[in-house]
Amino acid sequence: HQVWTRTRGLLLALVLIVVAGITMAALRSGDQHGSLDPRSADRNGSRAVAELLKDRGVSTRVVTTLAEATSAAGPGTTLLVAAPDVLTDQQQKSLHAATASSGGRTVLLAAGPASIGALAPGVHTETPAPVSARTPQC
Repeated sequence: HQVWTRTRGLLLALVLIVVAGITMAALRSGDQHGSLDPRSADRNGSRAVAELLKDRGVSTRVVTTLAEATSAAGPGTTLLVAAPDVLTDQQQKSLHAATASSGGRTVLLAAGPASIGALAPGVHTETPAPVSARTPQC
């Protein structure tokens, strides 16, 4: 009985901390998406662009695996690859093989020399242009 009396306050505090942590994690779980994710409305997302494209009859689809990306490439499609430098050499070769004969377009964002050489042979990079925030014009 004495052990319970001494430890119940500590156990209650521990339970409250665990419940608060789980609650905060559950509330924030849907807020974080990848950079340029069309599901995300935060400053790194691209939901506004996806909605503008949707209004013009263009559909967007988020793919998160190499297999999904290679199967999505095809005639009349544009495959946007954000940060292609994080792909391994083998992944870059597989992606290039799938997109080279697909008849679609591939857009590389923040691509370094190594990924450009693998994904877009013969293309050279230029010095980055300055970037500034603009107000919406829609």
